[in-house]
Amino acid sequence: MSSITPLAGRLSQIFTARKYIIFSSTLLSIGLFITAAAQNLTVFLLGRTVSGCGSGGLMSTTIILALDLASKKRRGLLFGFINAGMTTGISSGAVLAGLLAPNFGWRIIFWIQAPMTLVLGPLLFFAIPAYARDESAREGARSLLRKLARVDYAGALTLALSVVLLLFSLASPDVPITPIILSFIAFSGFLVVESKFTAEPIIPISVLRLRSVLFTCLAGLGLMMSRWGVLFFTPVYTMAVRGWGPASAGLILVPTNVGFGLGGLLVGWIHIRQASSYYL
Repeated sequence: MSSITPLAGRLSQIFTARKYIIFSSTLLSIGLFITAAAQNLTVFLLGRTVSGCGSGGLMSTTIILALDLASKKRRGLLFGFINAGMTTGISSGAVLAGLLAPNFGWRIIFWIQAPMTLVLGPLLFFAIPAYARDESAREGARSLLRKLARVDYAGALTLALSVVLLLFSLASPDVPITPIILSFIAFSGFLVVESKFTAEPIIPISVLRLRSVLFTCLAGLGLMMSRWGVLFFTPVYTMAVRGWGPASAGLILVPTNVGFGLGGLLVGWIHIRQASSYYL
């Protein structure tokens, strides 16, 4: 998901966000179907990879739509609602999974999500109003191949390789050093490609050099590391150490996610009322 997100933003510009959200939803659904039907670990991981690509596309498209459809004054509150919806889904999904898995097996979780996601794409397409970018995309339909040729595939590949190698090493029990070194080499190659060899980089180096963008990215990195550490290890601790059942382990995430959701809404509300809210 982290690898496909920058590329998804570029593709949504080419095909428009309304159309790309259908593609991302369908891709996510296919990944969920593969995961639900998996008979071995290799197929299971393949399904999760495809699902991650779809999720990354949905995440990018959501932000793009929020920026395009909301006024500057209301964007903060809209992002707060998006965050609240996401955290509500995570907390409720954990509880439902804890209730269903012991009785029906883990596959039922993915069998439920897959058809729902498949229907979600068309519903969102018709619910999202058309706007100026859709018109410009229709006018440039003949130049679609030319636009696709300008996509920064080399940058996307080197960035994805860097992320995959880093996560592979950190997720291994013994944390091998070689993939980490290769990850930094691939990331260095990504920086070179973005600054020297592409006309339309997926992540312009000039943007990363801005202090506000750089520190925002670093803050987001630290925040998401802490957030997902809590979301992942807290249920593991309650089940492995405390001996709780899966449903109770899911319930323990509810207060955390309530805080995430309310915090997003509060910051969005303050963003509307105070011009200096970015410094909170």
